[in-house]
Amino acid sequence: MSANFTIGALERSIVTNLPFNGIKILDLTRWLAGPIATSLLGDLGAEVIKVESLPTGDQTRQTAPFIDGESAYYMSINRNKKSVALNFRTPQGKEILKRLALSCDVLAENFKVGVTEQMGLGYETLKAENPRLVYGAITAYGLDGPYRDRAGLDQVAQGMGGLASVTGFDSSNPVRVGVPISDLTTGMLAAVAISSALYERQVTGKGRRVEVSLLDSTIGLLTFQAQKFLSLGDVPTPQGNNHPLLTPCGVFETSNGPMNLCVSSDSHWKIFCDILDSPELLSDPRFTNNTTRRQHQDELLELLRPHLAVRTREEWTEALSDGGIPAGPLYSVGELFSDPHVQARNVVETTNHATLGDLPLVRSPIRMEGMERSVRLAPPVLGQHTKEVLEDLGFTTDEVRTLLDEGVALQATL
Repeated sequence: MSANFTIGALERSIVTNLPFNGIKILDLTRWLAGPIATSLLGDLGAEVIKVESLPTGDQTRQTAPFIDGESAYYMSINRNKKSVALNFRTPQGKEILKRLALSCDVLAENFKVGVTEQMGLGYETLKAENPRLVYGAITAYGLDGPYRDRAGLDQVAQGMGGLASVTGFDSSNPVRVGVPISDLTTGMLAAVAISSALYERQVTGKGRRVEVSLLDSTIGLLTFQAQKFLSLGDVPTPQGNNHPLLTPCGVFETSNGPMNLCVSSDSHWKIFCDILDSPELLSDPRFTNNTTRRQHQDELLELLRPHLAVRTREEWTEALSDGGIPAGPLYSVGELFSDPHVQARNVVETTNHATLGDLPLVRSPIRMEGMERSVRLAPPVLGQHTKEVLEDLGFTTDEVRTLLDEGVALQATL
């Protein structure tokens, strides 16, 4: 089911004084982790120049599904960027890349370890000529260690990082998270690391290399599950939709669909029993506190199911929320965008795409005073800004025309 969004026209005020105004980023990233990082930095005002390799550009441009030839995957993670299309294999293309790197504040890349050195874009090489450069390296396994040269992928990181082992219903059937969470987390942490280095540069006048890997980021997500093993030697197992520490806390069926609720304290347990009008549960010694409720979790959940099945998830959400108990419906993606709170928060913004026209996009999760809209630039078509960027770099109109004619660069025809 499609949804219609009246989110506000493009003429709505767009803040011009963002934290990273004036910061220029050379984005050599592809797929997901890197583009998420640079997209977030673009949300914060940076000029992000995404340089894509000819003939096809970022691999996600070839990833289905497509909307009139444009990849939905690509468009979901490349807002607020300019696209330059270059032939990386030509000497002229490599020289343009280096000129861009020396003119930018940040270089972000997620090639296999050692590739940028082969391209003449290694950190030490660029640092010697541009000591203010912040160099963001996004890797699979890190810049050192025995696995440094291996190719990486989100699903592999979820498995090696232990995340899949605590996800699902059965230890014999580990489950990946429904979105590429290792990629997404790595990208977010890379944006934090780059931002920190830019802040430090204001004091020292010097950039530095920062590095974030898929494996490190995934292990970091384990938090208390990892600490439980490190401190107690306990190997965590999947808990399905039940919280590993709190009871009752998980997914419950109502009269019109599933919902989540979480009784996070013993005081909440009393409120919960009052809302259910179930004093017998409150007085039952098996359920006196969270420790005993955990010990008798299966029995408790079996008793709760018929209580929760008599009302709708909307009714339960309102009643439990009024009592201070976290609760909410378990939505499909289609249901999500029809929720009145989601619509009131303008989570979807409509922007003007170069070939598709009006394009709804999920806005940046980052909000700040004065920033009513987060999408300043629609996801670009391949080579949409090539001429503009090259001329800003100092190439004459004739020189740009020669680069285009020789296949070193591509300018999209719109």
